[in-house]
Amino acid sequence: MSEVVPGGETRGRTMVALGLWSILLFVAVLLVDTRHNQFAYFYHPDEAVKVEQVRTGNWNYHHPMLLLTVTKLVVNVSGVPLQEQRIVEVGRWVSASFTALAVVGL
Repeated sequence: MSEVVPGGETRGRTMVALGLWSILLFVAVLLVDTRHNQFAYFYHPDEAVKVEQVRTGNWNYHHPMLLLTVTKLVVNVSGVPLQEQRIVEVGRWVSASFTALAVVGL
C-alpha cells in the first residue's frame, strides 16, 4: 500500500518524478558542458601536461588526481587511441560528467 504525502500524491509518484527530473537535469548539464569540446588541446596551457601524465602514468600531482585517473581508466577501457587530442576530449567528457553529477547531487 502506498503512503500518502501532503498534497495527495503517493510517495512512489513523487520519487519517480524526482528521478526523471534528476536524469533530465544531468543530461541538460552534460549537453551544455560538452558543447564545442573539440577545440584544440594546445589552446589551454596545462592540457598538454595532463595528456602526458595520462599517457605515461607519471603523475606530478599538480592536477586533480580523480580527474586524471578516471580519464586514464576511460581511455584504457574504451580503447581510445593515445593521441593528444583524443585523450583531452575524453578528459573533458569526464570533467563534464563529474560536473553534471555534482549539479544533480546538490
